Amino acid sequence: RRLGQTFGDWGIPTTECITTIRQLAPTLPLIASGGLRNGLDIAKAIALGADVAGLALPFLQAADESTMAVRELVQILMAEIQTVLFCTGNANLAALQQANCLHPLR
Repeated sequence: RRLGQTFGDWGIPTTECITTIRQLAPTLPLIASGGLRNGLDIAKAIALGADVAGLALPFLQAADESTMAVRELVQILMAEIQTVLFCTGNANLAALQQANCLHPLR
């Protein structure tokens, strides 16, 4: 337990990384990864300036279950992203990235 408490805030939050790197290097291809778990997380990363997003744990968990679980995960992720696009009035992820519709709290 103590070890977990010591390292509980290890690293830099993904949101902070995305916004900081995007400000420092506006044209650098940026991959968001680390702690992303669903389509909403993917959309938020894109809205903050990432070009693509990576999820490992959800896919590993689904793959451990079955091939069908992986397919279902992909369908769910796509539906979640489409819902974000609908709710924000953006036609696609490129538009979401350019919309500047999500600002991190300071």
